[in-house]
Amino acid sequence: MNVTGFDELAALVNQDKASNVPSATRYPVRFIFVKDVWTVKNIVEMLKQRSAMVVDVSNVFPLNFSSDGFPTASTLLQEISTQDGDLVVVSAGNLIRFWSDDEFGLLVSSLMEFENSLRTPNRRIYVILEGLAERFDAVFWDKRRRHIGIDPRWVLDSPRSTVRVNMLRFDYQINGRNVLPDVKSLAGLWQGPKQNEFICCSQTLRTKTCYCSDDVVSFIDLDTPPEFLQKVMHIDVSCIPYEKGEEGFWTELIDEFRNTKLHSVRTLLEKKYNLNNAEEANWTDIFVSKSKNDYERWVIKNFVVRCTDDDALEFVRLTFGAMRGMSVEEFVEQCWMSPFQETLSKELLAQRFVVLRDIHTLLGKRVPIQIERELEEKLSTGDPSTLAPLVTGITFAERKWLVRNRELVKDLKDKYSALHYYLSDVNVVSDSRFTDKLLAYINEYKRCKLRNTITDELESLLEDLNKDESSFYEWYYSLPTAAKLIGGDICGSLHWVDGLGMEFASLVCKKLEEMGYEAEVHLARANLPSTTGSNMFQGIERIDALDSYIHGKTTYQYPDDLVKELELVADEILPPLASLKKDFCLVSDHGFTVFACNKFQKVHKFKFEKVRDEGRYAELDPGQKVPHDEDVVVYEDPESERKFVLALRHISVSQTPKRESHGGATPEEVLVPVIFARVAKKVEYEVELETPSISVRNRVLRFRLKPEPKAVPEVVIGSNRYEATRTKDWFEVSLKNLRSGDYMAKITVPGFEQEVQFKVKGGIEERGL
Repeated sequence: MNVTGFDELAALVNQDKASNVPSATRYPVRFIFVKDVWTVKNIVEMLKQRSAMVVDVSNVFPLNFSSDGFPTASTLLQEISTQDGDLVVVSAGNLIRFWSDDEFGLLVSSLMEFENSLRTPNRRIYVILEGLAERFDAVFWDKRRRHIGIDPRWVLDSPRSTVRVNMLRFDYQINGRNVLPDVKSLAGLWQGPKQNEFICCSQTLRTKTCYCSDDVVSFIDLDTPPEFLQKVMHIDVSCIPYEKGEEGFWTELIDEFRNTKLHSVRTLLEKKYNLNNAEEANWTDIFVSKSKNDYERWVIKNFVVRCTDDDALEFVRLTFGAMRGMSVEEFVEQCWMSPFQETLSKELLAQRFVVLRDIHTLLGKRVPIQIERELEEKLSTGDPSTLAPLVTGITFAERKWLVRNRELVKDLKDKYSALHYYLSDVNVVSDSRFTDKLLAYINEYKRCKLRNTITDELESLLEDLNKDESSFYEWYYSLPTAAKLIGGDICGSLHWVDGLGMEFASLVCKKLEEMGYEAEVHLARANLPSTTGSNMFQGIERIDALDSYIHGKTTYQYPDDLVKELELVADEILPPLASLKKDFCLVSDHGFTVFACNKFQKVHKFKFEKVRDEGRYAELDPGQKVPHDEDVVVYEDPESERKFVLALRHISVSQTPKRESHGGATPEEVLVPVIFARVAKKVEYEVELETPSISVRNRVLRFRLKPEPKAVPEVVIGSNRYEATRTKDWFEVSLKNLRSGDYMAKITVPGFEQEVQFKVKGGIEERGL
């Protein structure tokens, strides 16, 4: 029967208790179905006032020993049958939902078979169930064969209220007022604080089926962490697919959302890494240097792959998508090897270059040795024209390849600036009438060194300059020594770079300009023989990294030694000096030559006893016959009166060197630069955009600087760098990868940088009729 309110229920209890109808006195069990969990308390209090004893199912075996136990119908029946007097059975409803229809039917039918004794005809057993009225009808009441004369089915028609219970079907430890950690707390739900939604973490119920979920207590199965985040915390995590084995990451993600109170993966990442816009973030930097563990990298990887659509992130998306794990090492390896595994577009290769440059140059991440080895193998076996777009110039293997194949690379400055600077022209201050010839020789020597061969042009230039002793001394004495050039106090500090021949002057100057200096090169000569002992700078700091390297080699290795020499000058010797931000001067004692070694020369014409520097010169004993030969020059030291025989060309005066050497009289050994480096004066430029708004149909940003800069400006937008090109009165940058939106561009030249805002406009262009 239906009971319309609590007062009517109380009256019904009194009326039924006083009834003398035979069926009422024979059968004691009455089922009270409630439509609101929280009314159970009131009914229990009302029945306790009428002397009913409470049988709380949440305290019967095995729940009295284990809070996550699971009572059966037989256990509950036994507990009720052992009690005397009026009873009110509570905390059974939510437990019964996990019983099968057969077990539920067994409980109900067994309870209906309870009969009062003649001594206690008015005994009552009230079983309060939250919801379940429809199930009671379907499983038992509508199928009963015997009518007992009374209606034990009391349905309290109070306002319906639904409590939602989210059933966690996965491992996750959670605390809170709305958390039901076990069977006991779920069964006794009615006794707790009034709430509309709960989370049940019972290990026991995780493996059991809920056979009845209704509009009084609604059970929602949450089989995976994403379902918990979406259905309970209302956070959209659809960008992260659920995969077995990643449960630990999901647990950390849930914890982080609960701690931050944020509602999306995007906002979570923006707060964690202090980002204004996750779409425009440098995810390479964040993944490699700022992420702390695999969990953070897991979130980053999935977000970039599935939640971003910026074209500028396409290569990073592809790389993350191809990764199996979360390690930085795998990311770096995948970045390197991806173009060897699949064909990448020009735009993707450009993005790859920026990513790898960020990793290894800006972030200082060393290139793993296994990547060097893999690249060495692939670059040595592939077609050079096909490989050219893939080469970045970052690794040692790539730089060796670039030395051999520089003609195939259009953007050598970007990929291997040290080699580009080494081959560049530089203004040289010199009063000698032989300056042009000497510099032409040095430039040809550098080109030959790159080709690893002696050209006819180099032989011809050397023949002209060092035809004999007379022609040598004519140009040699037309130049000042380094000591004479630095005679006055004209520089803040003086540094002696041992072995820095004239071949490195352009590299030094261009690199210093890049680091904010103005450099002036003077052409000087070394004292003879061209050794450190003959060219000491007393009391001056000596930097011997370059000289020590060539003397430390057993044999000359091409192109390894050239790459290493450029690296020593550009990356080891110059940066500490430039970091002082003070004017300074560089001097050198001598250069060295590669073409005297046995890889190029087999000739050693003389058999002198006092041979020095692997055959580049020899000392004559007093009275020893002076040789007259076009391949050597005799030099007498004016102070010590010692006489030396020096090689004028690339032959040896005794044994043939196996490595680069010095001491002779070739221009590359004798010519040294004196470089005055001054901190560049900071110049302020006025930046003018042609237009602050450019069309998505023609994504070209044009600007100019006043006054006209000497260097070509560089433009940085987000994580992408662009070198501007000159077109008439404007510099311009092609921005093919930018979508419509607002952007900030940083325009830089040495000693100056400024940010400017611009807009890329999309939409359909209107045309006149």
